[in-house]
Amino acid sequence: MVGDVRPRTLDSDPRAEVFVPLAQTGNGSVTFVVKTGEPVASLIPKLRQQFWGAVPNQTIYYEATVEDLIAHTLVERRFHLVVLGAFSMVALALATIGVYGLIAYSMSLRTGEISVRMALGARAGALALTRYMRTMLYQVAPTNPATYVQLAALVLFLAAAASLIPARRAASQDPARALREE
Repeated sequence: MVGDVRPRTLDSDPRAEVFVPLAQTGNGSVTFVVKTGEPVASLIPKLRQQFWGAVPNQTIYYEATVEDLIAHTLVERRFHLVVLGAFSMVALALATIGVYGLIAYSMSLRTGEISVRMALGARAGALALTRYMRTMLYQVAPTNPATYVQLAALVLFLAAAASLIPARRAASQDPARALREE
């Protein structure tokens, strides 16, 4: 008795299998599966000799290791994942360039304002505020990198949450109607 097998691919539906002795097969097509602890490359010639010793007029159509068979069934899936990953990287690069352009443009408009703030002591004020914050924090330095990473993650989460409703509203619009209105 053996369990059900997946004869074609790893995600195909399992089916029942029947194993019969070689002398009782009627169709002439036989599949051998060998489990071994030896290196496969040294075992294949020995298996050929054993097979031809039992049935000398048969040919061997295909030899493969289980790893090769599994890799063959995953080729298409890997290709799709590589293409998806490539498009994801392009999308990430375009988004990064867009955010950079937006921030660079915004900062170019606010250069005067930033200069005035720096001239009035924004750096000294930030330093004084950091010293004040130290008295309010318990066992955390105001310059702790983990705190800055968590704060950045929180800001990104809030920005994503804030843009969710407008993005869903924009995605639900009929493109033809929007083009007619333009």
